[in-house]
Amino acid sequence: MSDASCRAMVVLALWAIGCSSTPDVPRPSDTSPSRKDRLMAPEIQCSAKPAEDGRVVVRYEIHNAGAEPIHLIDSKRLPYQVADGETLAILHGVNPPDPDRLYNMIEIPLTRPLAPGERLAGEQVLPVQVLRDHYGEQPTPAALLHGTLHVRCDVGWGTTPITAASRRGMSIQQLLAWQQITRFGPFAVALP
Repeated sequence: MSDASCRAMVVLALWAIGCSSTPDVPRPSDTSPSRKDRLMAPEIQCSAKPAEDGRVVVRYEIHNAGAEPIHLIDSKRLPYQVADGETLAILHGVNPPDPDRLYNMIEIPLTRPLAPGERLAGEQVLPVQVLRDHYGEQPTPAALLHGTLHVRCDVGWGTTPITAASRRGMSIQQLLAWQQITRFGPFAVALP
């Protein structure tokens, strides 16, 4: 084989490798089936108890019963309260944006690891006059203020961390694709 033929084959091989590779872009998660199979969804416990002031405290606990760390949204604003029809979702995660609203800037939060065997707890006092989600606040529908309502606890988690570096180029759609939701409930809660 001549030198020119060898060079042409090397150039062709390098071109083929370059065309089939993907740019080195930070990826928020490894969502391959083999990765998801190795991870176990967190266990969630959720309960409601009367508070001293007559309201109700919904308490949730997230437990990583798997063998590998999982990653949870890390924000002091959590949990969010999201109306889902006749159900109130207590969300430790990020809800999708309203498709009928225009948002200026959407925060991509960082995550924290939850090691195997580790637990994380949170709570929400009900009723609330204003529902708070990832994008803002809105008045609580009247049906969720009094009487018996259905409450569901949702936890958003992922297989890899979202760091300051990886969130720079991340969109809300990529965050929602990264996030897996594990649910507990719904269960009935009697409000005053």
